[in-house]
Amino acid sequence: PTVTLTSTSFSRESRKTSKVKVCSTLQEVFSFIVLTVSDHRLDGIIVGTVAKLSTWPQARAGIEVDLVASETGLAIWSGRVQVDAAQQLTREHLQRWLDDTRAEHAATESAEVWLMSPRRFSQFAAAQVADLF
Repeated sequence: PTVTLTSTSFSRESRKTSKVKVCSTLQEVFSFIVLTVSDHRLDGIIVGTVAKLSTWPQARAGIEVDLVASETGLAIWSGRVQVDAAQQLTREHLQRWLDDTRAEHAATESAEVWLMSPRRFSQFAAAQVADLF
């Protein structure tokens, strides 16, 4: 299996730079992380994992995010969210989230569209993780 890693940094001039590395061994993953941390003198790094993603028959997503201290390598914050379109509670949270954060692109889309679209449903799941911060 391969893992694609991306590091993105922002300079004071608001320029975004990204590095992408495709890793096939765990050693390559760790090397990329260590180099990224040292290159940018970071205090921590955010590691995100899509633990579950299913689009049929009902959308399901599980997202895990850890804030890892670069000095110790230990997670100092963790957030995990699992959302399932078949559950009424998820549907209610999605509708509330859409009502509260109605962006321009979502203004004309119903919650049903968000429940059927893998991209939209993943955006909702990611926003739920972000709300945990």
